[in-house]
Amino acid sequence: MQEDTFLLSVLAKFPNVEKTKVRFSTVAVNDLPFLKLCRLLAENGRVIEIDAETQYAVVAIAASTTSLNEGVAAILLKNKILYIAAYAKEGLIKQHSTEKIIQRLTELVR
Repeated sequence: MQEDTFLLSVLAKFPNVEKTKVRFSTVAVNDLPFLKLCRLLAENGRVIEIDAETQYAVVAIAASTTSLNEGVAAILLKNKILYIAAYAKEGLIKQHSTEKIIQRLTELVR
């Protein structure tokens, strides 16, 4: 998918992101304006980059509200579909933070 390739190129700008460990997901969103999406991201993480023309954002977000393990996610809103690419560095004990970040973002937009 070209959306996944685009999001991967956005995340590749960050020096610690391992491209092979980036996970992708899509979520159908019927009535979600880009401005509302940006507000949701700002309330739940640290927005790093926004492009209103392309309708993508990059956010640093924790896997849960109590988690100290933070990851980075690139989000693209296109044709009522939210494309998500996320990456979180895992330590010795695998906590599946990337999958939890995708799940958290999915729950935010529903």
